[in-house]
This record gives sequence, C-alpha cells and structure tokens, in this order.
Amino acid sequence: MKAMLEFFSKIKSDLPKAVILGEMKELGPIAEVEHRKMLDYLHGQSFDKIYLVGSVFTDGVTGSITMKNTFVFERVEQLIEELERHPLAGYYVLLKGSHSVQLEKVIPFL
Repeated sequence: MKAMLEFFSKIKSDLPKAVILGEMKELGPIAEVEHRKMLDYLHGQSFDKIYLVGSVFTDGVTGSITMKNTFVFERVEQLIEELERHPLAGYYVLLKGSHSVQLEKVIPFL
C-alpha cells in the first residue's frame, strides 16, 4: 500500500488528488499496526482529499491522527452518499482496498 501511495504522490498533475482507501482485511492480526503506519505516511502527504472506508478506521485507528480533508466511513454506502453530495469531478483519484470492502461500488460515482 505504501509503495502505491508513494507512486501516486509523485505523479505530476494539475488536477487535485483524492485518495480513497478501504481497509486491508487480509492483514489479519497485524491489521491495526499496518493501518496506523499507512495513516502516519498519509499524514505527511499533501493529498487534497482522503477517504477511508472500513471498521478498522472507525474503531479507533484514526483517533490520534488529525488530517485536513479526511473523511472516515464504516461502510462503502456511506462514502457513496458523500460522493453524491460532493462529487470528485475534476480530481485525479486513487482507489484501493480489499475486495471485501467493495470499493468497486464507488466507481459510478467518480
């Protein structure tokens, strides 16, 4: 995940950048630690908007990290509601997460 975020951050673009990340359920017992590392990395980046989806984010991993323009959702349907209200038209978007989070449902709303 970190390599993909590094790659995306280095892409030159005149468009604002948005990152949509679903939790990485396949990590099992190390999930909380790895998600915290990812959030620490994101904290140092200058993405215009960050959307986080999944219970690992809503259950406290994000608690100690405050990032501007960061939105946290338990379920993908909540993210879709947000995107219907505030579309990401004109954004360069990175979409990544475990298949079980079902982020593919977001694609029609981008």
